[in-house]
Amino acid sequence: MREHHLAARPKKRPTHTTRQGNGRWRAPDPIGRDIPASTLNQKWYGDGTEIATDDGKWFLDSLLDMGSRRILCFALDKHHDAELAHAALAMTVRGGTDAIAGVIMHSIQGSEPICSATVAPA
Repeated sequence: MREHHLAARPKKRPTHTTRQGNGRWRAPDPIGRDIPASTLNQKWYGDGTEIATDDGKWFLDSLLDMGSRRILCFALDKHHDAELAHAALAMTVRGGTDAIAGVIMHSIQGSEPICSATVAPA
């Protein structure tokens, strides 16, 4: 390669999409990294993902029940905002908050301030 004045392509730096802010307020973590759940509707995990398509960026928010390891719901939109997260959560809670009293909803705390919360009975 040196003889022909060729050089290898430089390695791309990895893209880190989750950035925890320094000195920012952090939500409490009632789960404490204890991920498995023994029953349904005990722990839910939420996440948002960016999907690059030929049509532009799309954003997917989803909720996973750790007891069944099944996706409870998802919402897809061109904008990653509170309305998208609310749409996914509202789809899951359509049975009313009494049906899910005591569920711990947990999500990562990256560039968006998402936190853990426990649903209290009405």
